[in-house]
Amino acid sequence: MIDGEMVAQPAGEIGLCYFSHPLADFTLRLEFKLSSESDNSGVFVRFRNPRLPVPDRNNPNVVYPYNNRAFVAVDTGFEVQIDETARPDGADKHHTGAIYNIPTEPGEIGFQKYSRPAPLPVGAWNEYEIEVIGQAYKVRLNGKLVTTFNNVDDYRGKPNSVDADSGFIGFQCESGRVAFRHVRISTQPPRPTFESEIHAHMREMPTLAKSSKSEKVSKS
Repeated sequence: MIDGEMVAQPAGEIGLCYFSHPLADFTLRLEFKLSSESDNSGVFVRFRNPRLPVPDRNNPNVVYPYNNRAFVAVDTGFEVQIDETARPDGADKHHTGAIYNIPTEPGEIGFQKYSRPAPLPVGAWNEYEIEVIGQAYKVRLNGKLVTTFNNVDDYRGKPNSVDADSGFIGFQCESGRVAFRHVRISTQPPRPTFESEIHAHMREMPTLAKSSKSEKVSKS
């Protein structure tokens, strides 16, 4: 923690900071800030308890302990990416706002619908909203819907209502110093309103008022 913010600190291999209570359906809201355009981090959702061995995909009676527990989140959950350079290849599926490494091409099995957002300025706070209901994922960045995804992989992304040892949420520590703050989780609908959405609505109001005053009313 630095000045009330959670700051991801790189240290060789990737790291993971996660919340101790798993969830089923949820809406996660948070703010994050880049310290450099080359920062690489992300938000992991719906992964298994990193303290436990991971069952084999094809034979759950076989389990594997992980030396680096951060990879439990990689293999059993999904990452909402934070990477303006979209490493390693610049592809949409590796860019900020995307579900990492999930195909974005229509027609591929389990693809995500992704709309690349405008570049994020370094040093500015941005708002993420990640909604997971059943196996339907929605990602909003600064009030704009950028990703929708329906998970068809029954091995990954299990809620704790299906697997009591799954459903965890956490932040990836990989490279750069990405800061997080104002983390809020809701397990109840309806979806909260983004602060940026309120500001956008307020900006529209004077325009609408001006338009209404300029309209001429014809007398019958």
